[in-house]
Parts: sequence; structure tokens; C-alpha cells
Amino acid sequence: MPNWKRTVDIKNLIDPSQPADVVALNIHNKLIKTLNGSSPFGRFDMEFASILADFEDVETDEDCDAVLVRLYDWADENRVWLGL
Repeated sequence: MPNWKRTVDIKNLIDPSQPADVVALNIHNKLIKTLNGSSPFGRFDMEFASILADFEDVETDEDCDAVLVRLYDWADENRVWLGL
């Protein structure tokens, strides 16, 4: 069983009744609040910072899905449980 270092439950933020940019901003804000901005493990993480920036630029459902895929991969690699 995986050993998760951190938990950020974003499942309830993925709401298909909301516009993609609103969903993305809610996820972005939760990540910053929960993982302390761009350095969740006490070191700068370029990929995480890029994902945060991309959430700010989301305009369509496809944009949001693409950033979520990147977040999921990053979270898996860094042992962060997203609640999905």
C-alpha cells in the first residue's frame, strides 16, 4: 500500500456544473493553502509551480482536464493523495 506524504482532497472541487476556470481556480487555491504554495516539501518544485500557473490560465474543460492529468502525475510521483 502506498505511503502518502501529504493529502489534498480535491474531489469535491471537481464540479461539472461549474465553469472550468472556476473549478481550476478552486483547485489552485486549495493546493496553495494546503501545500504552502510552490514548495510543498520545503524545496522549490518547478513542475508544481508550472501546474499552479497552468491552473490560473484554464479557460475550457479540456484545459482543466489537461492540467488535472499533470497534477495527478505529479501527485503520484510525490506521494500526495488527491482524494480521487
